[in-house]
Amino acid sequence: HGTSVGGVAAGVGFNTVGIAGAAPAATLAGLRLIDGPMTDQLEADALKFQNQQIDIYNNSWGPIDGFDWMKAPGFLTTETLTNGTTDGRGGLGSLYVWAGGNGGTDQDDVNYDGYANSRHTIAVGAIDHNGVRSDYSEPGAALMVVAPSNGAPGAGITTTDLIGSGNVSNDYTDSFGGTSSATPLVSGVLALVLEANPTLTYRDVNHILVNSAAMTDASNSGWSQNGAGHDINHEYGFGRIDAAAAVTAAESWINVGEEIHSFSGVVTVNSSIPDNSTTGLVSTFNVTDDIKLEYVEAVVNITHAGRGDLKITLTSPDGTDSVLADVRTNDPGSDYTNWIFTSTRHWDESSQGDWTLTVQDLTTGQTGTLDDWELKLYGTNPATAPPPNAARNTAGSRPDG
Repeated sequence: HGTSVGGVAAGVGFNTVGIAGAAPAATLAGLRLIDGPMTDQLEADALKFQNQQIDIYNNSWGPIDGFDWMKAPGFLTTETLTNGTTDGRGGLGSLYVWAGGNGGTDQDDVNYDGYANSRHTIAVGAIDHNGVRSDYSEPGAALMVVAPSNGAPGAGITTTDLIGSGNVSNDYTDSFGGTSSATPLVSGVLALVLEANPTLTYRDVNHILVNSAAMTDASNSGWSQNGAGHDINHEYGFGRIDAAAAVTAAESWINVGEEIHSFSGVVTVNSSIPDNSTTGLVSTFNVTDDIKLEYVEAVVNITHAGRGDLKITLTSPDGTDSVLADVRTNDPGSDYTNWIFTSTRHWDESSQGDWTLTVQDLTTGQTGTLDDWELKLYGTNPATAPPPNAARNTAGSRPDG
């Protein structure tokens, strides 16, 4: 698995041998992590290993899809991700690129995975060679971009394989796939982006992805525009990664201003969620601070014996909806306890105005309460934010290949 992932990202090029990765001149470092029992310490150690030499940490792994519902990283790993994005890479921030997950056919979602759902990671989904979401690729409000992988019948990704064994016997495979393959493609493109402009912070890189991604599957009904004019879709994030557009943007990028934030504090509700009701329970908080938004978090506490009955939606003052959780019949779990839901969908919107959290119980039977929630907004002071650095790429609805 790791050999195939490495080939997609940075298989050696320009040598007439085998394949070439997205960044054929990049250097790889292999960190053995998921070949045995996992611990918080092991994960943290891997994600900060040589973080002044390693620029990009590709993570084609995560909680078991459709099984490890609502699994979050431990304290040490959370601390490592937080510190890495500020202290890594000479203070510019390490890039943690994370597979969005392959549980799409099991009602799984990026927002139920505390790793890909983190504002310190870049969540990646998968599309097939027709530019359509691979059915296994998980949707979610935390999704940043998608990249080509397998999905359509008979089509897979050609990459390196174990020498002498593995998926096939000739040291290469043409059947790799999953978000495990889409993710290193994004990592490879980001290596090209950093080659074009090594001064980019991890936040700059996120802005470049938002502004350079290309719409794909344009007829999909999930596309809309947020209040800042960005095309968004729960299935595709901001769209398909576009290497040429991202590198071009990086070459002339003006670094964004210092990150600022605004927290609501705990909004106490302690109200029953109407059972089997599309109206649901609505809680509103007014934000007076003006921030040009990047990531948005909603920390939610709900007491409910069947959390899979619930749909949770966060709506911004601009009217942009982030579906944080949807109904799922195969989640046996109860309650949301300080669960951090993350959304990229409000990027570049203004924070000012009324934010609403709507909780709908769409299944008859079990009932519960919205105990409290907290809104956390991150971004830049509009007075210091530079104008958009890159034109939005909506030229096509098909991947380049």
